[in-house]
Amino acid sequence: MQKCHRARMLGVRFAVVAAAIAVAASAQANEFPLHRAESNVIKRTNAERARYGLAPLKASKRLIQQARRHAQWMASSGNFRHGNDGVAENIAWGQSDSSEALGDWMNSSGHRANILGGYTHMGAAWARGSDGRLYWVQQFSSGEKDEVDVEAEGDNAS
Repeated sequence: MQKCHRARMLGVRFAVVAAAIAVAASAQANEFPLHRAESNVIKRTNAERARYGLAPLKASKRLIQQARRHAQWMASSGNFRHGNDGVAENIAWGQSDSSEALGDWMNSSGHRANILGGYTHMGAAWARGSDGRLYWVQQFSSGEKDEVDVEAEGDNAS
């Protein structure tokens, strides 16, 4: 009886440890670090959408990665033009932080239409050029399957 009880207790302990490892592995697999400025662009975009009674956009890993590549390309090449990723896109350059970038986009009817459009997901990124200028990118789409959490406050892009 004693051996059976010990075996059961070891089995329970093993199951608890295995479950904890599985949860930790799952959490790490879902982690996708966002820069504070990226997170703030997404949060500020959703705040603007809320002002107009629109549902928030969910952050998409794919769109964030595409936006990062495009922002980095613009910053390294000095070219300021839209990408060809097949998604709606806002780009900006020269703004010192995400608040200024979003303000400029909201003051432009075409950019504002993207922000307030019927999309479900977005990505955002920025990159600094060799001259110190910041390049900003937002991308919008629907039906993405790779959502990530957005948590950050304050900018440190400048």
